[in-house]
Amino acid sequence: MFKAKSGQPSGRFRDSGAALLLYTLCTLVFFAPVLGRLGSSLIGPPEDNMQFFWFLWYGSKALWDPALSFMHTRMIYFPEGVGLFWANYFYAG
Repeated sequence: MFKAKSGQPSGRFRDSGAALLLYTLCTLVFFAPVLGRLGSSLIGPPEDNMQFFWFLWYGSKALWDPALSFMHTRMIYFPEGVGLFWANYFYAG
């Protein structure tokens, strides 16, 4: 499929591989200062990170605790609480 008749890789496949290698190297160079800390720190401004970190904590807690609601919490703006319909729950794993 990707082989030319001469047995050599086709030009499109070779160009795609070269582009993939180039972008991978550029990404590694760009993120080199933080690669060692990715598992233990948050990248970005604190006002975004702390909210996102709290949503991840609360969301994972609410998934397993039937007393908590995934879409409403009283932990913010107590005693009325706040709706979490627009919370940025993001679970990648």
